[in-house]
Amino acid sequence: MALARRLGMDFREALGRPCYRLICGQEQPPPYCPYVKCLANGGGQIVGIEASILGGDFSLTFAPTMDQQGQIKGGVHIFHDIKERKDHEKKIQETQERLRRIISSMPVMLHAYDGQGNLVFWNQECQRVTGYSAEEMVGNPAALQLLCSDPRQNRQIGNLLKNERREFRNLELELTSKDGTKKIVSCSNISEQCPIPDWASWAVGLDVTEQRRAEEEAKRLEKSLRMAQKMEALGTFASKITHDFNNYLSVILGCLQLAIKDTPASDECRSYLELAHKASNNAQDLVRQILSFSRQSKVDNSPVRLDALLREGLKFLRASLPPIIEISSDIPDEPGFVLADSSQVQQMIINLGTNAAHAMKDKGGCLSISLDRVKVGGNGEPRFVDLPPGPYHLITVADNGVGMEPMILERIFEPFFTTKKPGEGTGMGLAVVHGIVKSCGGEISVASRLGHGTTFHIYFPLIPASGQQDSEAG
Repeated sequence: MALARRLGMDFREALGRPCYRLICGQEQPPPYCPYVKCLANGGGQIVGIEASILGGDFSLTFAPTMDQQGQIKGGVHIFHDIKERKDHEKKIQETQERLRRIISSMPVMLHAYDGQGNLVFWNQECQRVTGYSAEEMVGNPAALQLLCSDPRQNRQIGNLLKNERREFRNLELELTSKDGTKKIVSCSNISEQCPIPDWASWAVGLDVTEQRRAEEEAKRLEKSLRMAQKMEALGTFASKITHDFNNYLSVILGCLQLAIKDTPASDECRSYLELAHKASNNAQDLVRQILSFSRQSKVDNSPVRLDALLREGLKFLRASLPPIIEISSDIPDEPGFVLADSSQVQQMIINLGTNAAHAMKDKGGCLSISLDRVKVGGNGEPRFVDLPPGPYHLITVADNGVGMEPMILERIFEPFFTTKKPGEGTGMGLAVVHGIVKSCGGEISVASRLGHGTTFHIYFPLIPASGQQDSEAG
């Protein structure tokens, strides 16, 4: 009766007519016909076939009737109206799709995984940060390997993603984007059940690369400022002491010279006086080094060519270093000039070379010196607190000696600080180098690792070749 009312006819009119004509309006049974399916599977009951018929959505069930021989002689069609359920499912589907679109356009990285840890969702922010599109990542079993080359980290991430009950918060990962850029991403997973069915676990990420770089830059600037303040204080202190000490030494040297002049060579005291005179001269040299470090001594800087000074300095080094130390150089003809004192630049090279030789004295090694032209302040170029952007000469002095620990590395430019044995050094060599570089408006940095040698980078502001001509003309 209910079916007849749905068809808009008296039930007697429907008797004897094929159901596929009455209900489906077709001349043949449709593919989903439950009676046909029942015959195909040997007479079993058919349940839950969904079809859009009679102007609505129905779930069809067919219960066959059998004769005494067990043959199908007919059956009962049962129609369940599922329109309300279908409408509800459609709304859920629309909501999920709307949620996907919102998530896809969120300004945070969001990625989702199925129960096996396979990537199933990758939003636009993920693509922006990594450079990889959703088409490249979703369903790709090597997605993690594209972003992270560290197998241990890959296993850690994979285990976290496969176990959605295990929470992680602000896990910082270093990823490699498609263009090779290193990115730092802070990841956290979401433990609540996801409203999207195929997402077993999902996580959000924030690109904190610039933030971490800014923090590192702030630490570096703070460290550099502390170093500059320390060096300035030490320089002022050293300058005041050395000026007074130099006055006393001048008196001592004068008296010693007079005493040596009036003492016969045969006198036993003559040798003691000469020894005292030699020690006083050495003390005066030390005073000059301290004054050079503190930049209180007058320096006559003029345009000079670094390539010529470096080659000349290497000649002195080759003559003074032991044969177990090899010297390699890459010093091109460089027409650019720097404002410096020639003797001080040579002293700087000799001090650095001697220091490197001491680090290789036991096993020997290679000392390399090179000269390049660089631009400071561009992309990827180093920056220093007191170094304005522009063209620079870069002198690189490297050795493969014993290297230095971080604690020693922080103090190497301090005056009188040395790791050498008593009598092997005064601790002024690198302090003097620092003072010379600073007096030329340059900067010096050092990188070292215990057992892997040391590298110094010295930056001198470059002036054009015409600077020398202007200076000479004046």
